[in-house]
Amino acid sequence: MYCLQERIGASFVCRQSFQLFRETNEQEEILKKWQSQITTFSSTFKHEIEELKRLADKDSKGWDSLFKEMKETYTKMLEGEDQNIRAIQAPGAFKTETITEEQYKTFTQSGLHGQFMLMPTHCLVDEG
Repeated sequence: MYCLQERIGASFVCRQSFQLFRETNEQEEILKKWQSQITTFSSTFKHEIEELKRLADKDSKGWDSLFKEMKETYTKMLEGEDQNIRAIQAPGAFKTETITEEQYKTFTQSGLHGQFMLMPTHCLVDEG
């Protein structure tokens, strides 16, 4: 998770790691298939990803259409129903460090963060 906190006037990065545990032995095969499909996504859709980059600023309807097509294709590739797994934070794996404004911009533009989080409108610490 990458954050910019204007109140302290600095950019910083928070990193944490989680261990994932399946609930049943039967889940192992499907989770292995999913992991394989996730790790090969960029090579499977290499040409489509390049085309999305090309269309990004030029043709929003074309971009939307190609993205929808990719999503449908990828969804069909994933076999099996949703799975319940447990995510437990790895002990000692939480780390926070300051970064430069340029590093912050690189992180937020690269898509490396899990999801965009809106800046709070009030101090979250005061709630505790």
